[in-house]
Amino acid sequence: MNLEQLLVTSKKTIDGPIYTFKQVREYYESVNSKNNFIVKQIGISKLTEWNFDTLKNLSHKSGRFFKVVKVKNKNYESGILLQDELGTLGVLTCIYKDVLHFLVQFKKEPGNIISSQLSPTLQATLSNQNKVHGGNAPKYLELFENIIKENILFRASLPEQGNRYWKKYNDNVILKGDYFEEDENYRWMTLGQIYEFSNIDNSINSCLRSVLSLLHKSEYKNIKYSEKIKNIKNMTKLQKLNNPELKNSVIDFYSEKEDKLIFENIDDKFEINGISITIEDREVSKWDQPIVFDFNLSEYVFVSILQDNKRMYLFKEMYEPGYKNGFNLGPTFTLKKTINQNLIDNFKQIFGDATTPTLINEFEMSEEGGRFFQTRVKHSYYEIVLNSAINNVEGFQILDDDEVRHINNLGLLTMEARSLLFFANFIYN
Repeated sequence: MNLEQLLVTSKKTIDGPIYTFKQVREYYESVNSKNNFIVKQIGISKLTEWNFDTLKNLSHKSGRFFKVVKVKNKNYESGILLQDELGTLGVLTCIYKDVLHFLVQFKKEPGNIISSQLSPTLQATLSNQNKVHGGNAPKYLELFENIIKENILFRASLPEQGNRYWKKYNDNVILKGDYFEEDENYRWMTLGQIYEFSNIDNSINSCLRSVLSLLHKSEYKNIKYSEKIKNIKNMTKLQKLNNPELKNSVIDFYSEKEDKLIFENIDDKFEINGISITIEDREVSKWDQPIVFDFNLSEYVFVSILQDNKRMYLFKEMYEPGYKNGFNLGPTFTLKKTINQNLIDNFKQIFGDATTPTLINEFEMSEEGGRFFQTRVKHSYYEIVLNSAINNVEGFQILDDDEVRHINNLGLLTMEARSLLFFANFIYN
């Protein structure tokens, strides 16, 4: 079978030749039933290995991992995570009895709502890979070192959130390999089994959603540049002329009374507080760290347009300070609790009063628990059927399946959009 056939078969296979879905779900529940996961809020000043450095930025004593620094963007200043290293989000696959399987890690993170989530085979920063934390190297790291080109199914350098990270990218890679008996906290799963977990809130972590957003029936090399793709690439060149700036002295945002960093402007609000963690079955079992509290997020909305039996997707141009290209394409709408937003009004501004959107599906998933504390966001999918062609919408891009695939490979979809795309590939295909 070719790759397209393997993906289709894997997506349709709920009870696989290695495990049934019931077995995988029972394992997931057993991992999460263990009482070996303790997280406490302790405040910034109580962090043992983090402090405000000579430049008054919040840093780790090693100078590695990440820093919290100031960013100046247009007419406001805020905070942003600076992490000058490329992380790896890697998924290993194998074909077992003619069914494509993915080696999924049941990974515990301090900010997870449920203690462990379905995660990539390898999810590690360069600092963790180099054991800066003083613990063990991540499991299966060796499989993603010195990668042979012929074993790569999909690969792209993709960005993190542009309002939270400064030009941070991860190597997202899916490799083919051979079957072997997996270690504890790992399971070989079909694509269908992974998608079944969409019915369990906050069960699939954002890193796995990011990597698997690369899955596509078409070979990347066979996708030609459309005029639309060329125009979007030209837009990135223009936006680079308006780059925001990094600044020092993030301590300006420190509240001694609340013992946390508080950032707020007209468009955004979040905090950074300290936590202590005790987790068994990790490279390091106990540590403390700063983490982002982002309770402002409410909903990511993804709109697809169906016209003459062709499906297209509506992405919003997101001009956020942390994108090295100046902008990326994000969800159609991103709704926040602190801003009075009416979803129907948003639709009317684009499509007018005559068009009625239909809610197709919705899921609740959370942001990555290593940096975000229990940030849960509803993912909503709407469909609009049009009888006539839609004109370009200012501030948005309308893309078909192949164009979305190409834009994603170019690293021009936001983390939030890739999360939506992961489920869209299940809903619409």
